[in-house]
Amino acid sequence: MPNTINLYETTTMLEAIKLVKEPLSFIRDTFFPNIQPFPTEKVLVDIVKGGEKMAPFVAPRINGTIDERQGYSTNELTTPRIAPKRILTGEDLAKRQPGDNIYTVKSPEQIAAQILMQDLIDLDKQIIRSEEWFSTKVMLGEGFDIDLVDEKGNKAGTFNVNYGFSNKVSLQTGEKWSEEIANPIENVEDWIEDKIITKSNGTPNVVIMDPEAAKAFMANPAVKEIISLRAQAGYRQEPTYKGKGVTFIGVFTKFNLEFYAYSCLIKTGETAAQLLPSGTVIVAETGQGVMAYGAVTQKEKGTWMKYMEKRVPKYVVSDETETDTIKLTSRPLPYQKDVDSYVVASVL
Repeated sequence: MPNTINLYETTTMLEAIKLVKEPLSFIRDTFFPNIQPFPTEKVLVDIVKGGEKMAPFVAPRINGTIDERQGYSTNELTTPRIAPKRILTGEDLAKRQPGDNIYTVKSPEQIAAQILMQDLIDLDKQIIRSEEWFSTKVMLGEGFDIDLVDEKGNKAGTFNVNYGFSNKVSLQTGEKWSEEIANPIENVEDWIEDKIITKSNGTPNVVIMDPEAAKAFMANPAVKEIISLRAQAGYRQEPTYKGKGVTFIGVFTKFNLEFYAYSCLIKTGETAAQLLPSGTVIVAETGQGVMAYGAVTQKEKGTWMKYMEKRVPKYVVSDETETDTIKLTSRPLPYQKDVDSYVVASVL
C-alpha cells in the first residue's frame, strides 16, 4: 500500500512553501541576498568597521533592561521572531473559494487543504514585508527598536538593533538637491571618495532614492544638462518603471552607478507611510549583505522539533473549539558585513 502524504505535516508544508516563487522584495533582495541559516535561535555576526572587526549591538530590551553582554561582547545575537497565524473555522469552509463554482462538490477536507496553501502564501508575504522593512531600517544605518508583541497584540518589550553605522550625510542649505546651485552628481562622487573608498573595500554600484529625492534629482539643472548632452549625442535615457515601486532612472557619475527611485508604502496599524523617508539617498554595493536566520523550535505531537529554515509552518487542530490554526514562523536578522561600505544621505 503506497504511503499517504499528510498535507498538514511540517515537513510537507515546508516543501510546499519552497515551491512557491517569492515576490520581489527590492531592498532585501538587492542588499541581503546571502542566506545563512543557524542551528540555534542565536546567530554569530562579524561586522567590519574601518577595516577592523567590531561587535554590533542587537539585544532584547524588556521593561527597560538591556543584556549588554549578550549583544556586545560575544557577537552571539538572538534573532527576533516573526510568527503570523490564521485560524480556520467551519464557517470558512462553507464559503465559496476564489475560482470555485457556486455548486462545488469539493469535500470539506479538500477545501481546507486549498485554504491552507493560500494561507501559507499570504503569511509568507506578510513575513516578506516585515523583512523588507527590517532590511530597509538596517540600510538606513541608525539604531532602531522593534516592538515585540504578545499573542493579543499588546506590547511585550522591544528589540534594539544598532550596528554602529556612521556614514551619514545631511546636506545643508545651498547643497540640497532641490536647489538650483546643487550638484547631485558631484555629491555622490565625493561621498564615495571621502566616505567609502578611504574606509572600506566597498565598490558602490547603485544609488537608491525615495520618490521625493528622485524628483529633485531629475529636476536638478546639473543632471538635466547631462541628460540633454547625452540626447544630443544620440543617447536618449528615459526613466523605466521595473514594477513593484522600482523605477530605473539611469547611469550616472564617473563610477557608472545605476540610479533607482523606490516607492513602497508600509502599513502599520491604520496608517501607511513610505518605507524610505523623504529625501533619502542610499549609495551602496549590491549583494554584500547577509540575511541570517535563527533556528525555530516548536512542539509537535508532544515532541520538541528544531528546524534550520527561513520559514517554519505549524498546523494545530482543536476538536474542542472546532478550529484549525496555521502559523508561519521566521527568525530573520539582516546585516551588512562592512558598515563603512555605503553612505546614507538626507538631500532635501
